[in-house]
Amino acid sequence: MPEPAPLHRILIVGGGAGGLELATRLGDRLGKSGQASIVLLDQALTHVWKPLLHEVAAGNPALDLNELDFLAQARRHHFEFQPGRMTGLDRANRQVLIAPLVGEDGVSIAAARSLPYDTLVLAVGSLVNDFDTPGVKEHALPLNDVADARRFHRRLLAACAAADLAAQGDAGPPPTVHIVVVGGGATGVELAAELRQSGEELALYRIGGPRRRRIDITVVEAAPRLVGALSEQVAQSVRADLERLGVKVETGERVVEITAGAVRLGSGRELPSTLTVWAAGIRAPG
Repeated sequence: MPEPAPLHRILIVGGGAGGLELATRLGDRLGKSGQASIVLLDQALTHVWKPLLHEVAAGNPALDLNELDFLAQARRHHFEFQPGRMTGLDRANRQVLIAPLVGEDGVSIAAARSLPYDTLVLAVGSLVNDFDTPGVKEHALPLNDVADARRFHRRLLAACAAADLAAQGDAGPPPTVHIVVVGGGATGVELAAELRQSGEELALYRIGGPRRRRIDITVVEAAPRLVGALSEQVAQSVRADLERLGVKVETGERVVEITAGAVRLGSGRELPSTLTVWAAGIRAPG
C-alpha cells in the first residue's frame, strides 16, 4: 500500500499579532481537518500584544493575564509551535535556517537547525527605528518586546532608589528622576500617561527621609503635533490630557543626540534625562 502523500507544510515565522492570528485560523481550518500542517516559529515562548508593552514598562502587575503561551495555543488550535530565531533562508531547498537555542542561563538547548516549508509566511513585525541618531543605542531604551519593557522598569526602580539615596541628609528640594520619551505616537503617549500614574505610586515608596521623590516626564515629538495618524481634534485632546496629568510635551523638536544624562534637540536646547525611551518610528527587522 503506497505511503500517503505528506501534508502541505505552511511555516509562519513570527508570533506577533498577525502571525499568531494566522496560525490559529489556519490551524482551526486546515490543521484540525488534516488538510495541511501548520507550523509557527518564534524566538519567544509566549505572546504579549505589543500595544501592552507600555504597561509592562510602567510596572503593571497584570502582565501574566495578558500573556499567551504559544504551546498551549498550538495545542488548542491544531498547529505546531517551534521555538527559535530565523537567521536565513535557503530558497532552493525551501528551508528556514534557525539559530542555536540557548536558555536564560546560557545553557544550550538545541543546535542550529532548519525547518522545511511548502508555503512560507514572514510575519516578523517591526523594530524601533533610531534613524542613526547619535547616542540612541548607547543611552536610550527601546520597547521592542517584553524584555525591553521589563529592562526599562528595572532601570526606573534603580533610578528612583539612586535619587533617594543621593538625597539623604540633603535639605534641598525633593530628588527628581527625569524621563524623556522620544516619539509622540501611540506608544510614546500611552507610556507617558502610564508612567505618570504609576509614578504617583512609586513616589510613596522611597528610601529614607520624609520628602517625596518627583518623577518628571517629557514627551518629545518632531512633528508639529502628537499622534500624527489621528485627527487634529484627537491630537489636541491627547496633548491636553497629558498636560493635565503633568506630562510636559515638546512638539516640533527633533532629537539630534542622546547622552548619558541629557537629550539634545535640534533647536539647541538640552533636556535633562535620567532615563530616555526611544519610541520614534519603526523599521523592518534585519
